[in-house]
Amino acid sequence: MVKYTQKMERQYSYNDLTYDLVYNFELEVMETILKKDLSDDQKRSLIRHFYCDPDSYPGKGRKMRGDILCTADGLLSIKRILEMEKLEDVVGVYRKYRKTPLIFFPSQQGSINQSRATVFGDKIDLTLNDLRRYCIYREGKLKDAYELPKTKKWLESFDYNFGAILDWMGIKDLFINQDGAVYDIEKSDGSVLDPQVEYQGGWVWSKDYYEHIKDIIKKYGSRLSILSPGNDETWRKGQDSNLRGY
Repeated sequence: MVKYTQKMERQYSYNDLTYDLVYNFELEVMETILKKDLSDDQKRSLIRHFYCDPDSYPGKGRKMRGDILCTADGLLSIKRILEMEKLEDVVGVYRKYRKTPLIFFPSQQGSINQSRATVFGDKIDLTLNDLRRYCIYREGKLKDAYELPKTKKWLESFDYNFGAILDWMGIKDLFINQDGAVYDIEKSDGSVLDPQVEYQGGWVWSKDYYEHIKDIIKKYGSRLSILSPGNDETWRKGQDSNLRGY
């Protein structure tokens, strides 16, 4: 497997790397591992060991808000996919559900991206509800992350309007109702989370929560297909040009 890492290092400088390039390279690596005469546990271990997350790379992995660089935060990590899927389905699921990211937060040490995994077990509804709570009450479990310089400036650019933040990401209709309340993804029945409540998150996801996240990603992907049928490059260029400023 080392030869694949060396191959990428030889062919591309760091400045050449993009979200799509890293994403496709990882698919190639995973497919190669799965062909090896190894146990399932060994294959899973190798996939985790050689994995390079495409989030934060140029192209689909980045989005600007004025002069603030925001990076993608995948809703389904490779670790989560390996835990929840049969080994033979891992590549197909990764290919489908990590192709285009939905969520972007300011990039800096101690960011929302980094903090939400520890605090909320990567549950995006709990993260968004906490962000809404902060926008309303200036309180939240991720308060320290929200008050970092770049993130504070990012929030101020929206005047702490939670709905405007999700509008900017293009995901408002997927995660909140008309009143701006965040849907409870675990239930996925129209129920919403209370911004006055500090919810607790753990690493373990139920099968229902996992499948509901996949459903949200599918809805987002379907919308992109309608906007730009079969042409990811056209979509990416449109995003880049439309989102350079506020």
